[in-house]
Amino acid sequence: MHSFRLIDTFLAVVRHQNLSKAASALNLAQTTVCKRIQMLEQELGHALIARGKGVKTLRLTPAGEEFFRHAERLNLIITEVDSLRIHGPKLSLTVGAVDSINTFILPLTYQSINENYP
Repeated sequence: MHSFRLIDTFLAVVRHQNLSKAASALNLAQTTVCKRIQMLEQELGHALIARGKGVKTLRLTPAGEEFFRHAERLNLIITEVDSLRIHGPKLSLTVGAVDSINTFILPLTYQSINENYP
């Protein structure tokens, strides 16, 4: 999901209040972080970070502040969904068959099911 990476990058920049520190935390080059922020701003149609010559501190625009609130909520939801996917209920399958079919025919089927639906 391309947009989620952009949002994660934006959240890291805001949390670290610094492009270089965010890049380091994400294991990315600073230019990549800048490009992702620009792509997100272009996708949203609004500047999120105030830019200016000699600006030392990171400052969000009003649109950036509003988007930050939404991005944090979205990030929380994504984290919860990932947790459910990883730790959620597992499906089970019960098969009843006579011994000869269970011994000679179904092992390959069981193996295929386990490989495709772990």
